[in-house]
Formats: sequence, structure tokens, C-alpha cells
Amino acid sequence: MTKSKVDIIISVIMKFPPREFKNCYIGIASENDRNIEKNIPLKNAEILFEKAPSHLVARELEEKFLKLGMNCAPQKSPENSDIVFVYKLNEKLPDKN
Repeated sequence: MTKSKVDIIISVIMKFPPREFKNCYIGIASENDRNIEKNIPLKNAEILFEKAPSHLVARELEEKFLKLGMNCAPQKSPENSDIVFVYKLNEKLPDKN
């Protein structure tokens, strides 16, 4: 279900309080993009997916939360992306070295 910009902001803040933003990652994706779940270790993460009214709104939300201290998710999104996703890892992942 599509949510308004304000409703998505409220959902994000309810799940991830601002004091936790530095530990959160935000990105956008399309509904057909199944690579998101492969790139996030879901068993070690809290995650939120919200459908924005448009790609432009999704991009605005991503930029807003990046300015507020979230990290950019390592996910490249196509131009039609309207799904906002935010996740926070519950435990530190081992280094790949």
C-alpha cells in the first residue's frame, strides 16, 4: 500500500529513533528488485519497507534521512524506484579481511 511522505517519515522514526540513525542504512528500490534482500543480512537486521507515492518522493525521503545521519545503503536503484527501505544491523558483521 502506498503511503504519503509524512506517513513514511513517521513509520521510519517509530521503528528507528533518531538517536539510532547513525547505525541505519536507507535506500530506494523498485517493487521488482529482489536484490535488496540478498544484500542485507536479514537475520541480523531490523528492516522497514514502505511504498512511496512516486520515485521523486522516495528520492526526497532518502536524501532527507541521509542528511539526518543515516548511511546510504549499498544498492543502486533504477529510475522507477518508489520503495523506501531502511535497515539497522543488530550485530556487527565480521570483517572480510
